[in-house]
Amino acid sequence: MAPPFNRICSKAEDAFKAVVELELDTNLTGVQVVVGFTGNTKLQPRRVHIICPRATPWCIDDMIFTGNWWVDFEITAVTNYQDNTRAQREALAAELFDIILQKDLPEKLNNIGNVEDFHAYGSGQNQSEFGLVPAELVRDVDGDSYFEVLTGRLLCRPSTGEA
Repeated sequence: MAPPFNRICSKAEDAFKAVVELELDTNLTGVQVVVGFTGNTKLQPRRVHIICPRATPWCIDDMIFTGNWWVDFEITAVTNYQDNTRAQREALAAELFDIILQKDLPEKLNNIGNVEDFHAYGSGQNQSEFGLVPAELVRDVDGDSYFEVLTGRLLCRPSTGEA
């Protein structure tokens, strides 16, 4: 069995990135995909930024750690407010969030993501099932940047391949 923590936030970020990069289509072509807190990375105006800032252990009766984690995610579509039309900005975000909100996303995170020692749960079809739970969508402008952020939680665990 895997260690109970094992960089679970970074592994979730890497799995999300792999799925987004594989499923890039028209509106996401040429868009930079970055993960985590990217202090040393030069960020492009058109980008997808994936951050998993925290993980909460899933415990039984608030006492027994199951080895599973609810990992919070923030997936942001960023464009240059001056250089893109509203339709272009919204098309980028729509394509990105359609990738993330697929009912089979956890399966894709496990198979496409192919992140060693990581397993995502559930079908993600709705909030009553384990898997992906979307929380909110925020749209805003900061300087020259327009962004749309999808936040939520993903149930996952370190894994060595056994279910």
